[in-house]
Amino acid sequence: RNVEWMRGCSPEFFDRFWEAIAACDVSPLVPQLGAPALMIQRPNVTYDAAPGSLEWTACLPHGEVMQLEGSALHPIAGDIEPLAGAIEQFLNAG
Repeated sequence: RNVEWMRGCSPEFFDRFWEAIAACDVSPLVPQLGAPALMIQRPNVTYDAAPGSLEWTACLPHGEVMQLEGSALHPIAGDIEPLAGAIEQFLNAG
């Protein structure tokens, strides 16, 4: 599994790992991406874990933001039908 390696990490390594990821600024490259992208969010939810993701989506040539009803942070928490419908709509539009 992709997360199995984290279980054996020391807290110090884990902290350094996330600091290194946070230090990477790829925002100048975002407008160069050509693939369609879908950002799904819920209204009134703060996305501290991915700051700038809405701005990045807006910079993409084929980026789209869809809002789902509800207040759960993770888009698949709660009713799965609106999520499946949003993804299907996005894929069929391309």
